[in-house]
Amino acid sequence: MIFDPSMPTSQIQATVDAIANQQLSNQFGAQRYALLFKPGTMDPPPSPSPSRWGYYTSVAGLGALPTDVAINGHIDVTTSATPGLLRRSQ
Repeated sequence: MIFDPSMPTSQIQATVDAIANQQLSNQFGAQRYALLFKPGTMDPPPSPSPSRWGYYTSVAGLGALPTDVAINGHIDVTTSATPGLLRRSQ
């Protein structure tokens, strides 16, 4: 999924939540998602509540430089010990 800073935050949030809800119990499923953000500023950040990031979900900015994509606020990723090996936040 590719998100643009001009998109309504509510639309981005609904997509992020739908993916999180699907992936929460999908430890051995085949679905994989990348949440990609075009250059710009996201304010407030789209984020499921802590511990709601599902399995096999990557988050990345698409700018040429790390400073090209700004997510104001924070994104929390919380996992349990063993499944934590399969989850990541980039």
